[in-house]
Amino acid sequence: CIKYPVPSSRPDQVRMFIDKVREKRQTQDQQKQAAHDVKGYLTYLAVQGQVSASTQNQAFNALLFLFRQALKQDFGDFQDVPRAKKSKTIPVVVSRKEIEAVLKHLQHP
Repeated sequence: CIKYPVPSSRPDQVRMFIDKVREKRQTQDQQKQAAHDVKGYLTYLAVQGQVSASTQNQAFNALLFLFRQALKQDFGDFQDVPRAKKSKTIPVVVSRKEIEAVLKHLQHP
């Protein structure tokens, strides 16, 4: 059973209430600030950092683990964070002439 200090007077009750409210607000403000910082960092990676989608996903998942497992906090909703786009790279194809030029320089054993 958890024992809480019993306020002896009305001013004590008011003070304890105010302290609890401040404590709760401080925790909520810290959580909001942390979520704001995470959004800012992920946005920076996608927009200014120009990282690949896999790098941003790795950062996202690392932060998700930190918040949920280590800090035991709700990670929040990050659907509005810009995500890095997967690159659409087209494979480089060597032309027939380029292949012939390479083969001409090869020596047969």
